[in-house]
Amino acid sequence: MLGLFAEQRPAMKPTDIVTETGLPMPTAYRLAPKVLTLGFSALRSLGLVQLAEGPLRRVVEATGQTANLRTR
Repeated sequence: MLGLFAEQRPAMKPTDIVTETGLPMPTAYRLAPKVLTLGFSALRSLGLVQLAEGPLRRVVEATGQTANLRTR
C-alpha cells in the first residue's frame, strides 16, 4: 500500500487505495492512522531547511522573485 504514494502522488483517498490494491475498504481505513504516524515520524526527522525547500521553490516559481530562508 505504501508503494502507491510518491512525490507526484502524495495523497490518495481510501477508495483509490481499494481500487488499486484490491484490499477491503475496512483494511484501507484501518491502515490510515499507521500511515499518518509513519509520515509524521519522517517529517520530524527533517530539518527546517529541508521542510522549507519545497514551499520556497513554489514561491519562486509563482512570483519570479528570489526567496530566502534565514534561520538566525
